[in-house]
Amino acid sequence: MIKPIAFYLPQFHPVKENSEWWGAGFTEWTNVAKARANFEDHYQPQIPKDLGFYDLRMPETMQAQAALARQNGIYGFCFYYYWFSGRRILETPIDVFVDNKIDMPFCFCWANENWTKRWDGGNNEVLLANEHSVENDNRFIDDVIPYMRDERYIRYDGLPMIVIYRPDILVDSKTTFDHWRKRAKEAGLPGLFIASVAFYDIFDPADWGCDALVEFPPHQYLKNAFASQLPRITNPEFRGNIMDYRAVMSESIDRTHDDFLFFHGSMPSWDNTARRQNDPFTFINSSPELFEFWLRQQSVKTLKDDRNKEKFVFINAWNEWAEGCHLEPCLKYGHQHLEAVRRAVDADRYLAATPSHDSTMGALASIDSYDIKDFKYLSGLEYRYKEALSEIQALRTGHNVPFATLMANRLRKRNILYRIARAGYRLGRSVRGL
Repeated sequence: MIKPIAFYLPQFHPVKENSEWWGAGFTEWTNVAKARANFEDHYQPQIPKDLGFYDLRMPETMQAQAALARQNGIYGFCFYYYWFSGRRILETPIDVFVDNKIDMPFCFCWANENWTKRWDGGNNEVLLANEHSVENDNRFIDDVIPYMRDERYIRYDGLPMIVIYRPDILVDSKTTFDHWRKRAKEAGLPGLFIASVAFYDIFDPADWGCDALVEFPPHQYLKNAFASQLPRITNPEFRGNIMDYRAVMSESIDRTHDDFLFFHGSMPSWDNTARRQNDPFTFINSSPELFEFWLRQQSVKTLKDDRNKEKFVFINAWNEWAEGCHLEPCLKYGHQHLEAVRRAVDADRYLAATPSHDSTMGALASIDSYDIKDFKYLSGLEYRYKEALSEIQALRTGHNVPFATLMANRLRKRNILYRIARAGYRLGRSVRGL
């Protein structure tokens, strides 16, 4: 069974620090609501639907989030954990979640960068520093060990899992992680499983003393993702970057690793206009259908990967509203991204062996109760389908072979397309009364 874990941002409630830095009562919603479109058909602002502009100090909100996630196949949340040399911030939602026993597995990602004004297009002024030293970095684990004793805390092969955003900025990550594992055992835990986000220059977890790498698009995929066809700009002050979602998706789908444990990931969309109105990174050409296609491919790869014992996949993100990166329902798409997850992680049916047949009739007749109404004609699949048709048409020239047989043979290796073809063939025959 595929277990999707969604990154979760706990910034949707007022805290003293944000009020001092950005104005009284500031939350992430402040930026979300004021975003405006920069070009034609630009989806901004992105407004929440079912849950509204919620406050994460309320347990009812987190109960509703967990219910939505469970209903749509999300296995757990990975909360960003903000700890700055012993000082925590944005901790209230995590404590509300834990204390109210919200029915959802969870783990943490230590967001170990400094907080600066750069995130909203400002300067590099440090608002809250992570003063990395071996001593400080070692202390972090003592802050999270109590949470790891919770029965809901996510484990990999029996070990509590911690994700670190940037091990490359620790003073000595290998020494620190050895200390963390030792402290976990001293605290009565069986050990510790440490995964690193695939940040821009982090390509092998062993280089940093980690056990696995977590794919985190769009990280590592920006170089080849600049859009070739740009929309008409409507904001005269716009100086941002317009990227193509499909480029990131295709590069990610083609990525595999046989030499270490790699948790595949995907994202529903990405656009940080809410934080940087005039100079954002905006990914165009995203859609719930393409997201479903992407996540389905990641799920199939994961199901086949013997290294990934727990079958984890990661999604960026559950609720990054100011980065236009959320599974939570919005006014435009409603539940479509959540429903895409529910379908995509049902990967077993795409791995079912297709029996061989001597005749096209036998092959097409072998389909059993295929739920065609629950299948979306994804853009990526349509492309492959047209590509297959072109190749088959070329094969027909000079060969005395029935076209249907050629098509069946060509598509048989592509299980999803083969099922579509068979379903269409059966439907056509039933309509004609054959």
